[in-house]
Amino acid sequence: IAINHDPRLTEKVLGIVFAPAETEEAYRSLADLLLARGMDADAPLVVVSDGARVIPAAFARSFTNVCFQRCQWHLAKEVRDLAPAREKEAVSSAAWWVLRAPSQDEADQRFDAVSERLHKRAPESLAALERGFLDATLCLRQPVIQRTNGRAERYVRELRRHYRPREAFRDTRSAVRRISM
Repeated sequence: IAINHDPRLTEKVLGIVFAPAETEEAYRSLADLLLARGMDADAPLVVVSDGARVIPAAFARSFTNVCFQRCQWHLAKEVRDLAPAREKEAVSSAAWWVLRAPSQDEADQRFDAVSERLHKRAPESLAALERGFLDATLCLRQPVIQRTNGRAERYVRELRRHYRPREAFRDTRSAVRRISM
């Protein structure tokens, strides 16, 4: 799903592609749909995503001036999930402290301070934060409106919620049986 975050534009959902899996071809279809709807392939575009590698590969084939902002929520969740059980809260707080910095210089300083603390306590979490750090702080170096892809996630959740009851009825016989029960 492609969501517009620019408050100057009224249209919020720019395009949706239903696909059985998150593949490069599915995201390429979404990029092509955006081009077909009138987006300029050479205009600056910022894509905020959960960090799936197929997204940059697909969009870079269709758009020439595209940047990728790693969703800070997804990065913080990954960092927290990799932490030892007793360190999860402290690691999560540290990751958010770094990611919510007001400037890139401040984020760099916070990352250095966190690195010293997490080096022995949660090395896997630190490695994940280090891998995603530059992509997740793009919003501090360029005019990016969103730091997370939360709005797109909410739209997808609503789509799933809307279609879930219909999935219970695979065919007309099963629908009649369930209703009669």
